[in-house]
Amino acid sequence: LVTGDKEASRHCLQNVLQQNVATIKNQYFM
Repeated sequence: LVTGDKEASRHCLQNVLQQNVATIKNQYFM
């Protein structure tokens, strides 16, 4: 369970980072 939670949280963190990068790119290239 602990390993699964760590994997899930890491995957969620990657998704958040990707969304932030996409948002920054959109604002920068607007």
